[in-house]
Amino acid sequence: MAAMRQRMPPTVVGPPSFGSQPTPDLNRPRESTSRTAHIVHGTPGHVTNVQAPNSGGVTPAPHAGSRHRLRVGGHVVESLAAVHSSYIPMQRGELPTASDWHRRAGAGARRKKVGRFGIPSPTAGLIVFGAACLLFAALCLLATLFSGSGLSGYSGQGQPPHAAAIPSTHPPQPREIAEALAKTRGEAKVRAKAATAARREAAAKTPNRMRQQTVRGMMELAWGGYKEHAWGENELRPVSRQGHSAQIFGTISGATIIDALDTLILMNMTDEVAVSRAWIATSLTFDIDATVSTFEVCIRYLGGLLSAYALTGDELYKTKAEEIGYRLLPAFETNTGIPWSAVNLRTGKGIMWSWAPQGCAILSELGTMSLEFEYLSRITGNTVFADKVRRALAVVVTSVPATGLYPNYIHPQSGQWGPHDVSVGALGDSFYEYLYKVWSLAGKPPNSPIKKAYDAAITALQSLIHTSKRGNMYIAESKNGTRHSKMGHLACFIGGLFALSAEDAHSPDETAVYLESGAGITETCYRGYANSATGLGPEEMQFDNPSELSSANSGHRYYILRPEVIESYFYMWRITKDERYRGYAWEAVLALEQHARCGNMGYCGLKDVQANPPVHDDLQQSYFLAETLKYLYLIFSDDTLLPLDRWVMNTEAHPLPVLSV
Repeated sequence: MAAMRQRMPPTVVGPPSFGSQPTPDLNRPRESTSRTAHIVHGTPGHVTNVQAPNSGGVTPAPHAGSRHRLRVGGHVVESLAAVHSSYIPMQRGELPTASDWHRRAGAGARRKKVGRFGIPSPTAGLIVFGAACLLFAALCLLATLFSGSGLSGYSGQGQPPHAAAIPSTHPPQPREIAEALAKTRGEAKVRAKAATAARREAAAKTPNRMRQQTVRGMMELAWGGYKEHAWGENELRPVSRQGHSAQIFGTISGATIIDALDTLILMNMTDEVAVSRAWIATSLTFDIDATVSTFEVCIRYLGGLLSAYALTGDELYKTKAEEIGYRLLPAFETNTGIPWSAVNLRTGKGIMWSWAPQGCAILSELGTMSLEFEYLSRITGNTVFADKVRRALAVVVTSVPATGLYPNYIHPQSGQWGPHDVSVGALGDSFYEYLYKVWSLAGKPPNSPIKKAYDAAITALQSLIHTSKRGNMYIAESKNGTRHSKMGHLACFIGGLFALSAEDAHSPDETAVYLESGAGITETCYRGYANSATGLGPEEMQFDNPSELSSANSGHRYYILRPEVIESYFYMWRITKDERYRGYAWEAVLALEQHARCGNMGYCGLKDVQANPPVHDDLQQSYFLAETLKYLYLIFSDDTLLPLDRWVMNTEAHPLPVLSV
């Protein structure tokens, strides 16, 4: 168990004001609940109490050139004029000192308690006040009687100076009032737009290097909590400060270590890489009598080890990758070669998930092993791995329905399709991703059957893209041919995939379609974040109903540190160089820091993104370190870090080198 160490929260710089939702100022001083007046200097967090008269306190002068506000209770006065007018005369820019207070207060204290003619001071004050009121009323009466006769200082010749501004013959009419209000609102909108532009300009000047280091600090926090309280376990529970393991891992351990390893390497956290390597060398074993998810172990463990080997050349990682690769091979022992959903790592016995209809395999799972097995064959020289995934993929792409849309379920023994449910979210997502990326990993060879299958699939998916009445583009789900106007968080990866596809389109028109689809869907996913109370997106968004961009079902409004929206920000940024995507990513950083951070232990999911303050789920997913933080880090990095023409990310964001390079 690693020694306990104190970790400071990562530095947060910025924030930008991209999007429709204002970003909270994390450096703003807390509002005072007392009635004591404060002068707030321009320096963030510099608050000086202005002592009440006779208090004897000393008020320091403000910093030269700083802005000041008077805060009384919950109200703020932007100018010091109100302060000075109620105090004794001072030089411009000065605040009254303690001696000024005593000088003024002391003068009144030295007066006698009884006024002239023996009248007590309070009674004399009342008499003077009453006389002043009578005099004021008399003057008002005279002004009314003689208005227009020259007593007002106006000669009576022509119009008074203010007549052009205020009608003299009739009071303002409703239309005039409406026009005046419209003009005022228009001016307010102009000022608001100018302020927004100024904030965006300031945000754009925030060095991306500083943002990158903020994300690195988040990684240090997440990793440090795991290392202290769950080392060797699969995942961390930050609130309860203990380890956690899901059924998908069986009894394999260290999922976070393997998943986070290449992120540690890319962030140059060399000490943590060394500690991780030592654990892998001495403690990681796959010789266990347990049934694990074929898909999850492939993308997390095999993918993580292969990526670590590709980035470092360390033979230990290749040896461990080959070991787990061999133990996954029995999963492909079906009539069609379509793998079992789960396999026992010692006995090789495979099963299908009991919840899948008709004992079917899942499209996203069977299609999301090709990258890892192709690369494993290349580095080991053993073609058995590539042969297995190629056979399974051929069965699927050669039997696509006439619609061109791949159903989510297929029978592993017969190769027949199950229920015709179609989704690029859960159950379907990474199948489409890997069609493109397997071709990319091979160096994008011309006339590739896999690329042709991808082109046909991505064209067919255009039929599922719709725009809601409120202008939100989304990719719908289909159940037996019936459209369902909803989109899951998992489907938000498709924006980035469209952006990647644009670089390999067959015509300028096709390029424009891909970029438009990618930008439109990514914008909708951003709005799902910006529309929530926490700045983080729900698991499912509905459209063309009152819950648009969210879900009427609170059980579908959770956020479990998923990366897909940020993944699309990354690819949209790399392909288009539109700065908005860096701004969107920075907003996500601030939202994660404010709402998903669980003290100094790590980050937790939210049970409902519309609840503020949120309720945490007490689980730091391993993919948060593998994907979410890695994509954020890369967004604020130069393109020379993992250039897209030389590296391909698996669906867990583990980079593998293009094989032709």
